[in-house]
Amino acid sequence: MKTTDEQLLELMRELDSRDTMPLDKVNKKLLVLSTPRSGSSMFCDVLSKTALIGDCREWFNFRYLEAYIKMTESQQVNFYGYIDYVIGKTTANSGIFAVNAHIDQYITLLKNKVNMFDFGFDHIVYLRRKDIFAQTVSLAKADLLDAWSAGSAKKELSKQLTNNTLLPYFSKLRSNERYYQQKLAAKVHAEYEYEDFCRLDKTSAYSQVLAALGFDDFSGSFHTGMKKQADADSEKIIADFRKYISG
Repeated sequence: MKTTDEQLLELMRELDSRDTMPLDKVNKKLLVLSTPRSGSSMFCDVLSKTALIGDCREWFNFRYLEAYIKMTESQQVNFYGYIDYVIGKTTANSGIFAVNAHIDQYITLLKNKVNMFDFGFDHIVYLRRKDIFAQTVSLAKADLLDAWSAGSAKKELSKQLTNNTLLPYFSKLRSNERYYQQKLAAKVHAEYEYEDFCRLDKTSAYSQVLAALGFDDFSGSFHTGMKKQADADSEKIIADFRKYISG
């Protein structure tokens, strides 16, 4: 298995082998806002696999940018130049570019004087997870192991997932949600919850997003190539943390 950074470098090298779409051929842009471990990668993968939208990933994530810098062996990279490169390499033949961005990535970019809303998105959705306790445990595990997908190599777990270990992750998720409600919710066209859209045979979320982008007659099936990360030991941790927070 490859580490997360190795996977990202591999992704950038694969991007470099793709044809480049002229930027004037891009006619619509989709932004999927989310909090981490809300199912946003799966949501984007399902949409991307319809081939109607572009390759929707966390292109605003600085780890992706670092992989691009390593791939190009550049001393200095202009962020806007990097995004233009990504747009050219990942936009679908339909002319639709798509990107998945977490709230904290938006905040980090803003601190670096980059406002992702300046890219002129035509449709913006927000994803959340109802069960913040399960989301907290999932986020803590992914961060401490640096394993963000089922196919990633895992680091050694540096600390046990105690209630005290989980608290900062819980606070981060709550803070992200508050920031979204106060500063970003008014910009969003639709909101969806993981517990609903993860059931591919039941949800209407994907059809609604495609319809908003002009594909209201899509009749194909929705599927994903992503696998759920094994998490058999998390149930007790989640239950204990839920009890700890709820009293």
